Amino acid sequence: MKTILKETQVEQFNSGILDSYFKDLKLCFFDIEATGLSPKYCSLIMGGFAWYEDGLLHTKQFLAENKSHEKEVLQAIKEELAQFDVIVNFNGRHYDMPFVKERFKKFGLIYEEPLYVFDIYLLLARFSGLRKALPHLNQKTVERYFDLTPRMDEISGKDSVILYGEYEETQDHRLEQVILLHNYEDIVNLYKLMVSTKVMDLHKAFNKMGLPVNSKHFGDLQITRIHFNGNVLELEGSQHNDSPIDYVYYPVDDFDLKYDFTSHDKSFRFSIPVEAKGKSRYINLYKLNLQGDRLSYLGGYSNDFLILRDEDQVQYEEVNRLIQGMFEEI
Repeated sequence: MKTILKETQVEQFNSGILDSYFKDLKLCFFDIEATGLSPKYCSLIMGGFAWYEDGLLHTKQFLAENKSHEKEVLQAIKEELAQFDVIVNFNGRHYDMPFVKERFKKFGLIYEEPLYVFDIYLLLARFSGLRKALPHLNQKTVERYFDLTPRMDEISGKDSVILYGEYEETQDHRLEQVILLHNYEDIVNLYKLMVSTKVMDLHKAFNKMGLPVNSKHFGDLQITRIHFNGNVLELEGSQHNDSPIDYVYYPVDDFDLKYDFTSHDKSFRFSIPVEAKGKSRYINLYKLNLQGDRLSYLGGYSNDFLILRDEDQVQYEEVNRLIQGMFEEI
C-alpha cells in the first residue's frame, strides 16, 4: 500500500448555517475507488481524504498497489474515518459508505458508523432545484455548473478501473499518477463544492435527512427521524459514543419529555409534547427551560412560545433549533 500526502492552497469555505449545525465537529471529504460497483464481488483499491486545517487543504490517499493490499487499505481507511465526525461525499450514502461497510465485513473489520454523512449529491437532488436545471447530477457536471477550475483529470471512474488493471500488472508509474489524480481531484473538488450548499434548503435538509446533536449527558447523537404524531414531536436516532447506555425516562406530568435509550443497537427514541391550534403546532419554551433570548431570533418565536408547524407548513429551522437546544440541556 502507498500513502500519498499533499497540502493545497484553496479558498476557505465559510457558512454560518453549516457552522451552526456542525459547531465543533471535525469534517473530512471522502471518496473511494473500486474495481466495480458491487461491494460483494469488487475490490476497494483506493481511499482519499481531504480536510481543511491551518489555512490549507490537506489530502491523504491510500492506494493498493495490487488487490492483495485491499485489507491494508481498508484498515487505513478505518483509522482515518475514526478521526472525523462528519464525512462529506458525493452519493456516499448510497455508494461509498455501504461499499466500505461491506468490504470491512468481508475482511473481519468492525465498521463504526460516522456521526454524520453529509451527501452533497442527495442534498442537491432533494433540496435544491438543480435536478431540473442540469442534464445530470454527476459530480463533474455539478462542478461545471458552479464554475470550478477545470480538472486536469480527464478519465471517468470506469476508465480508472481499466487503468488499474493495467497498473496492477505493470506497476507503471505514469498509470499510477493518472489514477491518483482522478481520486485527488474528486476529494479536492468535494471541498470546493461546499459552495453548492448555498442553493440548498439546508434547514429542511437537516430536518429530513437527520442532524447531529450533542447532549450534556448522552454525548454525540444522530437524529435520524423527526416527525409529528398528533400532539407529540417524535425523534428517533442513534448513540455515537464508546459506551452506549440503557436509560428510560417517563413523564411525570402532561408536559414532560419521554425518552428511551437502548444500548444493544445504540438507538434512542424521544417524545416531546406540543400544543395544538387547528393544524398548527407550537411549544411553550418556558416548560422546557429554554425561555429567554436563546431562540428569540427565530421567526416563529413569540413570548416564550415557538411555532413549529404553521397549518400544514413545518417550520424546519424552528424544529431543528428546538431539538439542538433541548439536547444541550439534557
